[in-house]
Amino acid sequence: MRRTGTAFWRAVFAGALLAAATVVPAAAQMGPGEGSGADGFQDAGEELALPRAGDQPMLWRIDPDRPAPVLPGRDRVRILTGDDYPPFNYISTEGALVGFNVELARALCATLKVTCEIASKPWEELMPALLSGETDAIVASMKITEAALRRVDFSKPYFRTPARFAVRKPAKLSRATPRALSGQRVGVMRGSAHEAYLGAFFSGALIRLYDDPAEARLALKEGRIDALFADGAGLIFWVLGEDAEDCCELVDGAYTEAYFFGDGIGIAVRRGDEPLREAFNRALDRIKLSGTYDQLVRKYLPLDLY
Repeated sequence: MRRTGTAFWRAVFAGALLAAATVVPAAAQMGPGEGSGADGFQDAGEELALPRAGDQPMLWRIDPDRPAPVLPGRDRVRILTGDDYPPFNYISTEGALVGFNVELARALCATLKVTCEIASKPWEELMPALLSGETDAIVASMKITEAALRRVDFSKPYFRTPARFAVRKPAKLSRATPRALSGQRVGVMRGSAHEAYLGAFFSGALIRLYDDPAEARLALKEGRIDALFADGAGLIFWVLGEDAEDCCELVDGAYTEAYFFGDGIGIAVRRGDEPLREAFNRALDRIKLSGTYDQLVRKYLPLDLY
C-alpha cells in the first residue's frame, strides 16, 4: 500500500512522525501569540483563516549571483525514485518511468553536466538503498522531517504539496471551512497527517477513515462521502484523469501547516555528502531561474495546486 496509514509513517520515518490519535501540538513548534489562541493555535470553534487558491508559499530564495553548480571529480550520479506516486513518479501505460520527479532529476543532471542513472524502487526500499550506498540520492517527494534528518541530509525544499479538499460536481460550497463541513461526511486516509489535521481543526465533520486511496476516491465519486481531504497533487491528478469520469473538483483552500504536513520535500543524500547536497541546491536555483522548474509544474499539475 502506498504512503498511507500508520505503517507508512513508521516505515519511512522510524515511527517519529505524527500518529493521528496522539497529535498534541508542542509549545516549541509555535510560540505564544503566533496563532489565534493564547497558546499560538486556533481556538476551538474559531473559523480558520484559510489561504486562497493561488497563494503559493515561497519554497526558496534564489541568489542569481551564486556560483554555478559543480561536482569536481564526479562524472556519475545514481538517483532513485519511486514508481507508484503519480504525478510525481510512476510507471506509464507504456512501461516507462515518468513524472515530475523523474524529469526534475534529469534537469538537475543536465545542469550539473554529469551522467545520471535514474532508477526506481518501491517506496520502502528507497531509504535503505541510500544508507547502504546503493544510490547517491533519492528524488521521490521525500518529506524533510526531524526524524529523516537524523538519518540523511537534504537539499533545500523543492516542493511543498498542500492538502486540499475534493467534492462532487457541482460543488455546493466554494470554500472548505470548518463551519461549512460541520456535519458533512469527510473521507481521509487512516493514520495520516491529513486525519490528524481534520481531528484538530474540523472536529465537527463526520470523519470517514479509509485504508486505500482508491477506495476513498470511489466513495466520493459514488456520493458515499461529501468531501475527500488528501494530498493536493494526487487529487489534481485524479480529478483530471479517466478514473474520476469528471465527477469531482477541488474547492478553494490549500493547507500547508508545517506542524502537520512538514517543511516540504527535498532531495535526500547520505549524511556528510555536502558536495552533492550543495550542487543540487545550486542546480535547483538554476532550473528555477531558467523557467524549467515552472514548466514541469505546469506540465504535471495543470490545475492550480494552491
